[in-house]
Amino acid sequence: MSGCRGASWESIARTLKTDNAPDAEIADRLHCAPAFVRRVRKDLGMRPWPVRVELQRRSVKPGDCEVAAEVERRYFELAVVIEDGHRRWRGRFSKDNVPMYSHKDSAYRVAFRIQHRREPVGQVRVECERARCVEGLHLSDQLMRERAKELRQEMEALDGRL
Repeated sequence: MSGCRGASWESIARTLKTDNAPDAEIADRLHCAPAFVRRVRKDLGMRPWPVRVELQRRSVKPGDCEVAAEVERRYFELAVVIEDGHRRWRGRFSKDNVPMYSHKDSAYRVAFRIQHRREPVGQVRVECERARCVEGLHLSDQLMRERAKELRQEMEALDGRL
């Protein structure tokens, strides 16, 4: 049993060697089960790759920002997973070298909406060490940065009392 409709062990192995990506992403691309990709990866002696976060769909709550399926699809086509869970933008860039999803929307803002299911407040910033990373988990908005600052101050106050 292969776990795939059209992909063979060899085609998965070729894809893993040329475009190493998470199992779920390769499974989507080749129309096969992530478990089959995981088995081929193990057979090749490659390190396991974590499950793609965006496949874990969250239920939409009132007030959530719903991202159109077409916007998500296009984003994931242009935001390629690279090492350590970062994403590189394959689309166009502004003259200031900002990854752009459309003429008015940065890839950062789109990735933030997809990941957090809300509109970002203020500027969206990359929080990891990888310049221009467009992975939603690696981005923050003004609210998140303010909350992180508050938490740091609370921790410092607690440290001062000990």
